[in-house]
Amino acid sequence: MTRPRDGEQRFAPAVLPEERHRDLLITTILPTVTKKATPQTSPVAVFVAGQPGVGKSTFANLVHHALAHRGGAVRIAGDDYKRAHPCYPALLAVDDLSAGMRTRPDTRRWQAEVEDYTRRHRLDAVIETALADPQEARTTVGAYRHAGHRVELAVLAVPQALSGLAVLRRYLQQVRATGTGRYVSAHHHDHCSRALPEVLRIIEAERLANLVTVIGANGVRYLNRLAPNGRWSRRPSAAQAVDAERTRPWTVTEADRFHDTASRVRHMARTTPGPARRTAVAEDIRHSLRWAAPLLPRDRADPAAPRGGG
Repeated sequence: MTRPRDGEQRFAPAVLPEERHRDLLITTILPTVTKKATPQTSPVAVFVAGQPGVGKSTFANLVHHALAHRGGAVRIAGDDYKRAHPCYPALLAVDDLSAGMRTRPDTRRWQAEVEDYTRRHRLDAVIETALADPQEARTTVGAYRHAGHRVELAVLAVPQALSGLAVLRRYLQQVRATGTGRYVSAHHHDHCSRALPEVLRIIEAERLANLVTVIGANGVRYLNRLAPNGRWSRRPSAAQAVDAERTRPWTVTEADRFHDTASRVRHMARTTPGPARRTAVAEDIRHSLRWAAPLLPRDRADPAAPRGGG
């Protein structure tokens, strides 16, 4: 699926010739991602889910390490395949705000092909995903179940204000270090965050996973197991658990930490080269402040922040 995501502009895609696409898959991508994975009698697929900026990669590292005793697992994350695209460095140098979108036709195909290989060879997998498309979730998560994998879902419930700032901070740090970075638009971030609860309702209603866990700032907020008889261990309410954690009023300590991060991001943004970058980032910072406003204690409200939700 190569259509622009919600809120994204259209850019001419940089599509590789079919022979080049297949060659990179077979000679570079598959050998790299599967070299430490061992076929399993009862394979496991762990989906680490959440909008951009929630810390999926960090959490997936922990899961991947935990699966090492089983012989290793395949790490699957769409952003990882960008580096395999021969046009990506040049596109980054020209415009890092659109480079990811322009390589998406090939990177999304590579991810689908890696996942197909993983299922066919019964390998354990750790998949980072936004779970932002109901039909795609049905197809992908369901495919692992049908292939004989035990499917576990770890959902990272993080307020949109925090994840939005985390995306910007990562991008600005990358720009400062290398001159370019991986940009995620506020539109795409919000689309992913808003779509996740509905996808969770579908996964529980259709029993696509064996285990659903929602993890918040203070640990596990929700856990639901699917028994062999097809019954959940509790009433399905993962979507509500995510919403509750995202909208929970912040403590004074949490509010002060947010303001400190926002101040740092603002400072980095002011010294970032390129007017297009500065304009995009400045608007995205204001967007995060709008998300934060309802969560802040009254005495920690930012007087410069625009009011209203994202």
